[in-house]
Amino acid sequence: MLISFMTALIPVPLVYLIYFRHFFKHYRQESIIPEYVRHLESLLYGIALALVIILLAPYINSMFAGHSILTESFIKAALVEKLGALTVLFIIIRADPPLRLLDYVICGVLVGVGFSMIENVFYAANYGPSVILVRALFSVPLHLTTCAIMGYFLGLWRLGESAFNRILNVSRAVCIPLALHGLFDLLLLGGGTHSYWIGPLIIFTVGALELLIARAKMVPQRAELDRMGLRLEDWHVLFRQPRYERWILNSMGTPTNSAARLFKSQGGAGLWMLTALFIITAVVFLPFRRELISLLGLVMTPEEQVLIVSVYPASIGLILIMVGIVNPSFFKYSAMRIPIIFDAVLKRDGEEDNLVTFDITATNCFLRTFEPFPSGGVSTIYFETQSFRSPEISVSPVWENHVPQNGPTGSIVRLSGSAAAFNRFLARYYLYRLKKGLVFNLRLPGFEGIRRLFMRPATIMQKEVTYQPGAVVFRQGDDVKTFYFIKKGRVNFYRELESGERVLLESMEQGQIFNELALLGGTKRTVTVVCETRCVLSQASADNLEALIKNNPDFALALAMKLAHRVDQSQASLTESMDYMNRLLSIGKWKARNALLLALGMLGHKRSGQTCAIELDPGFLNGDLPAGPGDMLRYINQALEADEGPDGVDGGIDSDTLAAIEEYLGGLDLRFTLKKSGR
Repeated sequence: MLISFMTALIPVPLVYLIYFRHFFKHYRQESIIPEYVRHLESLLYGIALALVIILLAPYINSMFAGHSILTESFIKAALVEKLGALTVLFIIIRADPPLRLLDYVICGVLVGVGFSMIENVFYAANYGPSVILVRALFSVPLHLTTCAIMGYFLGLWRLGESAFNRILNVSRAVCIPLALHGLFDLLLLGGGTHSYWIGPLIIFTVGALELLIARAKMVPQRAELDRMGLRLEDWHVLFRQPRYERWILNSMGTPTNSAARLFKSQGGAGLWMLTALFIITAVVFLPFRRELISLLGLVMTPEEQVLIVSVYPASIGLILIMVGIVNPSFFKYSAMRIPIIFDAVLKRDGEEDNLVTFDITATNCFLRTFEPFPSGGVSTIYFETQSFRSPEISVSPVWENHVPQNGPTGSIVRLSGSAAAFNRFLARYYLYRLKKGLVFNLRLPGFEGIRRLFMRPATIMQKEVTYQPGAVVFRQGDDVKTFYFIKKGRVNFYRELESGERVLLESMEQGQIFNELALLGGTKRTVTVVCETRCVLSQASADNLEALIKNNPDFALALAMKLAHRVDQSQASLTESMDYMNRLLSIGKWKARNALLLALGMLGHKRSGQTCAIELDPGFLNGDLPAGPGDMLRYINQALEADEGPDGVDGGIDSDTLAAIEEYLGGLDLRFTLKKSGR
């Protein structure tokens, strides 16, 4: 009998102390005072639950007598015990004031401790160690972990406010522990080599609980949520946004500042030595399992011998090193979720604003807004992608931030008045995300095309800057290092002339990118960009643009068409410039002709009928008098060529112009005479 009670009781403190060490260390690091009263209540509730189920066991057995092993596993054992644990945890968790989410997990652990202790003692008193040893050893970590998982989801139910999430978390609190417990009993009652899977099942359950504990450490208290003006559902959406942004940066090959790993270093050398001792024991004693069991005076099947001598110590060794190994910061700085982007069309007072969102839930969503959300009035929104869209639904803002240094930039809006049509959209939305995530992560055919679902100009930008009207974004001649995406506002492009005058070339508005020639590198900015209105611009390096072109064929095509349009515009401008230069040349010839005619007049010709008498100064002549207009023009042109203008350019007239003037003057009767001396 003593061996039976020792067999029943020793596993309880052994497993609990592993968790107690971890929780106590966390409380000490965070300077948190444990909720000792609630913890003690949880232990007592676990003991009371075990006593009640033991008293009701005859009635439960009579109700399900003669049923299959599935009924024995999932109904008589798992369902009854987990519904009982759910009831007592409801009583504990509903008490005020609300606790931290981690405290609810600890309450679940202690309910499992109390229940396991009484259940093992009862089995030891009635069946002896040979019958209950496997169950006593393995059921303790199972009860502790499944009740802790139940405490986690019920804690989310307690801290949350939306009806959808509360129902969802209660469902998780029932279904997940029930499935794990039922599978454990199924493997245990089935016996044979299937029972070897009990060890991996326990390790899996411990690992799942570790992930939940790490996440629970990140969730703020209710008082802190109230100070931020957020529900728990809103906080979760806000918490996920940096992870989406890091995913995009990682997908582009841009390193992030996050160095958090999933696993953190565990304890010191003593902990690792103890873990190694358990595992070495499991390996060394395995060949001698029959002798050890016989030495203890127990009668067991070969499979049970392996479980007791090898699987259990190895499991305890792994549990010892697993508890506390998950790094909570990993969930804060990781990039685990694929950000499938949906377009969000916000409608208010007859106006529409096109936004994007990574995150749509049944109660809220996060919008990539760049200005404060409009106050007053009624706002509606609908979400769409290439294949489907949602019905319109009313929204109201609950949180905003438009200062990048203070966290994610955007707004959290609360969705109200959910209808059946919107719920159908949500079901399709979640399946769509799940499908795309599986295809992308498993590298199934077509996975590369999924990148365009999150690689957009609005999402890859590294820095966001706000400009006031009249502000200069960059000047002509500056170095090209980045390109820009217009999130809000209107910008003008100017060419600055040597005279200081600005010539307006074009204007761009929200949703367009500019300075994409940064992709070429080593060039100078050819224009000056000035904000016409208040603008919100995002900027990124040429590497980001290259990644966007590579991973988003739609954007690459649009960019190619844009560049082709610019080439057409340049050709049209060149043609117009050539026509303009020809007009200037014609005007120049005309002016040159008039200038020569004026020069002739200044030389003193006098018109009498059709005869022009021109007196020439003998000092200007190198020989005979000009014989006609051609000689006279050449004479004048030589004088003009001798007179250098600006930049050393001579003032001569081209031959075509001279020929045109000669033709004009050919109809005149020109006579050249010498000036009299003294005139």
